[in-house]
Amino acid sequence: MQRAPLLEMGAWLETNGEAIYPAQPWHTAGEGRTRFTQVDDVIYAFAMDPPTGEWQLTATIPSAKNSVGLLGCDSIAVERLGDNETGTMLHIDGDVESCGRHVWTFAFRSSAPSPAQRRR
Repeated sequence: MQRAPLLEMGAWLETNGEAIYPAQPWHTAGEGRTRFTQVDDVIYAFAMDPPTGEWQLTATIPSAKNSVGLLGCDSIAVERLGDNETGTMLHIDGDVESCGRHVWTFAFRSSAPSPAQRRR
């Protein structure tokens, strides 16, 4: 009875672990239903609700982080639309729920991820 949730959590960590270990809270750790961490020069945004279409972040990600993607889901296109007074705006083309459940992790990088980073 408890095995299924543990296996599901293990699968989630396998996909999203790079944003957890050895992450530190970003200077904005979280606002609303979004949390942020940072590992080296990569900033991660955790969406507690499945974002669709245009997603307004509650923080402004530095503009040098122009490559953004959903961890574990290359089939979903994510485009950075820009920043406004509220924070960074993204456009998500696809159904993120087809790529997982519970929490969705977006990685903001200064350049496209290497093949090794995409396999994590």
